[in-house]
Amino acid sequence: LGQIVEEWTGRPLPEVAADRLFDPAGMNATRVRDDQGDLDPGQAQGYRDDGGGPEPVTSSWRQTGDGAVHTSVTDLLTWAGLFTGSPEAGGAGSARWREQMLTAGAVPDGKDGYGGGLVMSDDGGQPTVSHDGSWAGVSSALIIDVDSGTAVAVACNLEGVDATGIGEDILD
Repeated sequence: LGQIVEEWTGRPLPEVAADRLFDPAGMNATRVRDDQGDLDPGQAQGYRDDGGGPEPVTSSWRQTGDGAVHTSVTDLLTWAGLFTGSPEAGGAGSARWREQMLTAGAVPDGKDGYGGGLVMSDDGGQPTVSHDGSWAGVSSALIIDVDSGTAVAVACNLEGVDATGIGEDILD
């Protein structure tokens, strides 16, 4: 994704994402990192516990895209507000944007729809939109109950914690 964006715009993905998505949405703690080295100020250290107590987990993998969006629970809820609040006039949060983001494509298992980086499911008559991820001792999940407009954001800094399960339990 990073290479495609840079080829198309002439600018790296982190700059484009900040200028065109995160900053206009008011997501001030969110950025795409292309270097997973030192922690940013305020960023939680990820940990792993293999039975001997928590140990810091780091990564020196240089990547842009999967696992490279660093955010906060507050910014995840700001993102959720683009789906639950009154539609914006244009851009992110507009009726057209929501329709595109919530249009599911075909998935091999046929269970849940996936579109715009979001999983759309209808678990027991409760339609939800969600996205989760994990990287280097950190896991997170954002789950939005479509009918009520309720959103739950979970962030954990211990590897192996089921952030999605925690979010689903809270939403229930």
